Amino acid sequence: MATSDRPQLERQSHLRLVAVAVMKICPVAQREPREWFMDQIAEEFDAEKFGYPVLSHRDGCYYLVDGQHRIGALRRMGWSDQLVQCEVYEGLTEKQEADLFLARNNRLNVPAIDSFLVAVTAERGDALRIQQTVRAQGMTVGHHDGSIRAVAALRTVDKAGGAVVLGRSLRIIRDSFGPETADGPLIRGMGALCQRYNGQLDEAEVVQVLSQLPRGVHGLRQHAEGLRQSTGWPANVCLAAAVVEIVNATRPRTRKLPPWAKANGAVPKADPK
Repeated sequence: MATSDRPQLERQSHLRLVAVAVMKICPVAQREPREWFMDQIAEEFDAEKFGYPVLSHRDGCYYLVDGQHRIGALRRMGWSDQLVQCEVYEGLTEKQEADLFLARNNRLNVPAIDSFLVAVTAERGDALRIQQTVRAQGMTVGHHDGSIRAVAALRTVDKAGGAVVLGRSLRIIRDSFGPETADGPLIRGMGALCQRYNGQLDEAEVVQVLSQLPRGVHGLRQHAEGLRQSTGWPANVCLAAAVVEIVNATRPRTRKLPPWAKANGAVPKADPK
């Protein structure tokens, strides 16, 4: 193909000198800042390796799309009045900024929870659906205490069983042990339980039984660990199987759930971490 026939690579952005002091962060279109990372950049500062921070110019403000840690490092160095050459986009919405962040960082080691929260802002279908399911149970996804951080587990259960199974799993965890206990293994384990025994579980009964365990969620985990040592099954499978055994211990023989290993064929493999 002749050079003249090739499509031109034109950017919608342009380079502009912008003062560090006027740059802002849009929290719904950015990852959670890492204090240690800003300290490291400041300590090892090299202007030749700084690159071009990416900004969105809207409503008279400059919002950081990519480069918040680099700019944060300059502020820590006392360079708030410094002019920095940046790549600037004009008039992007928060959704477009979030999309741009995800596109620019899809090959970097961005924590899963940060990518998830930005994907919600970008209105990505799976993330938005999971967020809505979590909120419908009165729970949240985020970095704060009491929030769910195990977004990989949420995605696993949602992908396997959809919003119904995910919602039911979260309700059982919430009402049995409290929302703050919803970590990755417990979400995956409860998700596997709700999917495999769909139609056989009485949600209210499971909650009543689990909420009366002498040591609460720690008692469930201890029971599951015993199964793991004796069977070698993955942690999430052992948690689900432990719930089955605990519920069956309270049921008459004619109403017992099928044992986990016989409920639906072979024991499934571990869910991805």
